[in-house]
Amino acid sequence: MTTSTFLKSRRQKDEVRNEDKAKITKIFQPLHKEFSSSVLEPEKFNKLYLEVKRQPLEKMIKARGEVFIVKDRCKECTYCVEYCPTEVLFMSDQINIKGYKIPHIVEGKEDSCVLCGMCSTVCPDFAIFTRDKAAEPMEAN
Repeated sequence: MTTSTFLKSRRQKDEVRNEDKAKITKIFQPLHKEFSSSVLEPEKFNKLYLEVKRQPLEKMIKARGEVFIVKDRCKECTYCVEYCPTEVLFMSDQINIKGYKIPHIVEGKEDSCVLCGMCSTVCPDFAIFTRDKAAEPMEAN
C-alpha cells in the first residue's frame, strides 16, 4: 500500500466518523438542551455535591456489619483492601499456608463495616465475606 492510498483510506474513515458524529449530535442535541437546563444546573449540582462531600462516610451510613476472612483461601490480590469504602481492611505481614500476605481488620475499626459487600464481591477466591451483626450468631460445625 502506498502512502497516498493509505492517506486516502484514512481520510475516508475520518469522513465517515465525522458523519456519524454529526448524526449522533443531531439526535441527542435536543435532548441535551431539554434536560441540561432543568436537571443539571451547575449551581444545584455543586451545592448538593458539597453537602454530601462535607459529611464523613461514617455519618452518612450506619455501621452494622462484621467481616470474616478465610485466611487459607487468600491469594493477596488486595482488591478487598482497595475497594473497601470505610477502609476497614489493610494488608498485614502475616502469611497464610500458600505463602501470601493476608488482609486484617484495622484496629479500632472493627465496628466500622457498613455491610456494603464490596469486599466479598471483588474477591476472586471467595476468601472474605460479611454478615449483619443483628443476624443470629453463626454456629461452628
